[in-house]
Amino acid sequence: MSEPLHPKKIAALLAAPGPVRFDHLITQAADSETLWGLKNAEGWVSLVNNVQAGGFVIWPHPDFAQACATGDWAGCEPAAIDIYRFVEDWLPDMASKGLSIAVFPTPAMRGVWIAPGELKSCLEEELAQYE
Repeated sequence: MSEPLHPKKIAALLAAPGPVRFDHLITQAADSETLWGLKNAEGWVSLVNNVQAGGFVIWPHPDFAQACATGDWAGCEPAAIDIYRFVEDWLPDMASKGLSIAVFPTPAMRGVWIAPGELKSCLEEELAQYE
């Protein structure tokens, strides 16, 4: 598990605009080589965007995922996702199924929606800087 974040950092990032949260996720995920989702006994949580398309949900740190474990997601727990497996296996699979990704949503369920291929490119570009 990751080190807990300071509550002020959590609050500041959750209040930040979507593009700022997106950029934070890209750099943090590449640095830690981990993404975070929420899971329960039935599997991973998902969101539906404004055109009713399904999307997989990711965060850069378990504290942000935990902050969203309310309402329909109450009882869900943060679960780590290896970034390399996510980029190489999960994103192509999601693209083939027509899913989108909800990046770093807030407790109000405002996230940045992106296609799997676009997210794959962003993550690969950032990961290349760490090689």
